[in-house]
Order: sequence, then structure tokens, then C-alpha cells
Amino acid sequence: MMHKMQKLCLLGAGSIAASLFAAWPAFADDAPKFFQLQAELPLKSSATTTDHVDYDPVKKLLYMSRRKDGVTVVDVTTMKVVAQIPKTEGSNSIALVPKHDRGYTGNGDGTTTIFKLSDNTVIDRVSFATNSDGGIYEPVSDSIAFQQADDGIIALMNAETGKKSGEVKLEGEELERPVADGKGNIFVPIRDKDLLFKVDVKGMKVAAKWDISASCQQPSGADYDAANNRVILGCRGKMVAPTLVVVDADSGKVVSSTPLGRGCDEVQFDAGSKQVFTANGVDGNAIVYKQVDADHYAPTEAFSTRPGARVLRYDADSQRIFIMSNAGTQDLNKKNALARFNPWYVNTIFPDSLSLLVYGRGPAAAK
Repeated sequence: MMHKMQKLCLLGAGSIAASLFAAWPAFADDAPKFFQLQAELPLKSSATTTDHVDYDPVKKLLYMSRRKDGVTVVDVTTMKVVAQIPKTEGSNSIALVPKHDRGYTGNGDGTTTIFKLSDNTVIDRVSFATNSDGGIYEPVSDSIAFQQADDGIIALMNAETGKKSGEVKLEGEELERPVADGKGNIFVPIRDKDLLFKVDVKGMKVAAKWDISASCQQPSGADYDAANNRVILGCRGKMVAPTLVVVDADSGKVVSSTPLGRGCDEVQFDAGSKQVFTANGVDGNAIVYKQVDADHYAPTEAFSTRPGARVLRYDADSQRIFIMSNAGTQDLNKKNALARFNPWYVNTIFPDSLSLLVYGRGPAAAK
């Protein structure tokens, strides 16, 4: 009798243990399914502020806009710096135009540095405004669209000649980086007004203006899904929690809203795998979403990065994510500007701590 009771107790204990382990976070056995840090390239830096990274998926070159330190070009196959482009101080993003063998930086002082993509030599540094906060290439009009965030203006430049061709007046003082639809339009998030503008670039006019504040506050990153004609927005939130919002690009209707991490400044959609990637600097993580259909999105993974890591680029061929970030600490003797979001957010960046972080599915291969 006692023997049977012991067996029952052992079986019961085993069931309880199995339940506990089932609820415990998965580790090594599941690790290959998830994104992990696979490589890190340290970079010398004289300043602590950085901005966007741009990517040439054909040549496998990453262009890192480092503001004061200008543009650094990294070959992500060899993980080596191949160029430091001169006269690019103040760069916050780069528009790549292989068609004309040109790259155009958006510099904070209202200039653009025009350089050859083939050899990274500088053609000219041209002034077109008093300020600039980045730009993109719009193929139908063959234009570079720069946002003048302080003035609420989109400045347009001929991508072949480098000559300013016009401008479009919008609203607000926090214009975020636009995204093009490949049909002649760009979509411009206005962070301080909770607006989304559709701009006809060739016609140099506003095609539509949508108030998205009910679902999206402080839109700060955007991408476009051409197959479904959707604008995908990362919304930092203000009176509401951060959200990943999807907008019908014809009607301006918000068709999807999903929770997002704090401090997002970059959204990238990969049409091949139907995944959305977001970098969330305040939370120090990246979230991956799966597109179920045009109007439905489900988070599939959230992996840790570093505080302040708010921009990324995804390479579909290698399924790797590239993130630029500094390292730092919170000095309790200094003010934490983001205390209401994260009481322990980093407020002091270490010198020469900038790195290019590379994340891939599974651990790095043994050397």
C-alpha cells in the first residue's frame, strides 16, 4: 500500500514539476528560433549623438549617420569600416540613388553632401535651407525629399543634378523622416501634431492630411507596404501607450493598432517575410511583428538590445538586423529626462562606446 502511495506521490510531484518547467522561460533548446547578438563592431567616436542607418542590400554596405562624426560606411559581410566620407558632419540620414551613382546626406545645418556611391568621393556640399532633419529618394519624380523639421517644409531636390526644385509647406516643427510609395507620393509623419501628410512630390502639393491622434500619438517612424497600400507607423505615445499603427494609404483610415515598445524611432517592413521590425530605445528592445493580412499584425518576438538603440536596418538575405548604439549608465546626480517613461534610463554616454550591433537568428557561429 505504501509502495503505491509513494508511486502516486512521485507521479504527482513529476506533474507539478512538469507544469512549473512548462511555465518557465525557454532557454537553450529554443534559442536558435530567436534573434540574438551575433557580432559587434566597436567604433571610435568624438560625440555621443547618432541618427539613422541606411543600407544598400545589393552591395551589403551600411551607411551610419553619426552627426558630428559624419558618415561611416561598413561592409557588413566583412564587418569592416570601408570609408569615412568627408564633409558629412551633421549627417542624420542618407538617400541612396544607385541610378545616378549618388548619395545625398541630410545635414542638420540645411546642407546636403553629395557623394559618389562607387568610390565615396565627395562631389559637393550644397546649402538648400537653414535646417534639415533627413531625406529620402522618391523614384517617380527622381527627387530627394528633405524634411525641414523646424519650418514644417519638405524641400525637393533633383536627384541627378543636385539642384533644388521646390518645396511643399506642411505643419508642425517635428517632421519625421518620410517614406515613399513608389507611385510619386511620400508620407510624412508630424510628431508634434499627430498628423500624417500625403505629398504628391511631382505635383509639389499636399494630396491629403490625416489626423491620426485617436490611435497614434507622436508618430516617429514609418514604412510602406506596397502590396497592400498601407503606411506602417511607430507611435511613441503621449497621453496613450506606444502603438504600432497601420493606415490605409488612400483613405487615411487607421486599420490596425498593436502595442509597441517605448522610444521607437524606426519601423521597417520586409515584404518577403511579411515581418515588421521596430527599434525601441527607451525600453532597449526590438519587437518583431508578423503581418497576418493587410489589416492584422501579431507580435512574434521582443529581444533585448541596448537603451538608446532606436534605429535599425534589416537584411532579408541574411535575416540579420543592424543596430547602432552607444553604451552608458544613469548618473543619479544628473537629471533623467525620460524618468516618467523609465526611471532608470541611461543619461550618461561613455566616450568611444559606439558600436554596430548585429542580430541574427540563433547564436553566433563558433570561430
